[in-house]
Formats: sequence, structure tokens, C-alpha cells
Amino acid sequence: MLILIELGIVAVLAAIFQWLLTLCTNIVTYKTVRDLRSAAFEHMEELPLSNIDSRPHGDIISRIINDIDSVSDGLLQGFSQLFTGIITIAITLVYMLAINFKVGLVVVVITPLSLFVASFIAKHSFDMFRRQSAIKGQLSGCSVCNSTLPETVSAVMSQVSSPPEIKRSVSRSPLTVLKSSV
Repeated sequence: MLILIELGIVAVLAAIFQWLLTLCTNIVTYKTVRDLRSAAFEHMEELPLSNIDSRPHGDIISRIINDIDSVSDGLLQGFSQLFTGIITIAITLVYMLAINFKVGLVVVVITPLSLFVASFIAKHSFDMFRRQSAIKGQLSGCSVCNSTLPETVSAVMSQVSSPPEIKRSVSRSPLTVLKSSV
């Protein structure tokens, strides 16, 4: 009976600590992301118009939003996994050394090798993330262009006096106009 009470107390304490960890992680992540967004938009206000005009509109906004969302997700998952992982590793190492000292030493020796491999993977995945972000920005800029092009063509055609059959064909197929202008 005493073991069940102790197990219940440990479970309640674990739940409380997990809740506190989640709360602290959310607060830190929220404040960090808020500061990043503020800094990004302040920086955009200082950019020269030629820089903004040289890129598709969706590209800039998409990169800011996607990058900050990625940072937010990384912080939320990273903090909780980091602290949970450190505690799990420490407790496991203590038990390993207590149960079988030789196996514990092998784990202590091999751990730096696994950290080196993890660092190698992280460095190479950063380059892939940068390429993925650039492609997302291009796609977003293209979708913004495609979604605003029909309205632009319709607005221009409504101001130009042209035969009604041309107006009808343009209003039906803005993609045709885009292809013919290329």
C-alpha cells in the first residue's frame, strides 16, 4: 500500500513539474517571437523601397512569417525536449552506473560520439532549411501574383476602350493574357 502512495505522489509531482515546464516554455517562446516580429517589421520599415519593389510581395512576408513560425515551433519543442532529455539522461546514467558500472562507462564514452553526429546533422539540415525557405518565398510570391493578376487585368481592361469580344475573352481567361505577355 505504501508503494502505491509513493507512486501516486511521484505521478502528481511529475504532472506539476511538466505543467510548470510547459508554462515557462510558452511564456519564453511567446516573448521571443513577439520581439522577433517587432524587430522584423521595424527592419522592413527602414528598408529602401527599391529593395521591397525588387522582390515579389509575398516573398518578403512569407519568409518573415514562415521563419518566425519555425523559430516558435523550434523553441516550443526544443525547450521541453531539452529539459526532459537532460533529466532522463541523468537519471538513466545514475541507474546504469549503480546497476552495472562497466555498461555505464561505455555509455559515457560513446555519448560524445553521438553528440558529434547530431551536430553534423544539425549543421547540414540548416542549409536545407534555408533552401526550403527560399523556395517557399518564391511560391508565395508567385501565388500572390497569380491571385492579383485577374483583378489587375480586369481593372485595366475596364478603362481601355476595346471591342466587347476582347473584354469577354480577357475576363474569362486571365491566364491566357499572362501567357501571351511572356
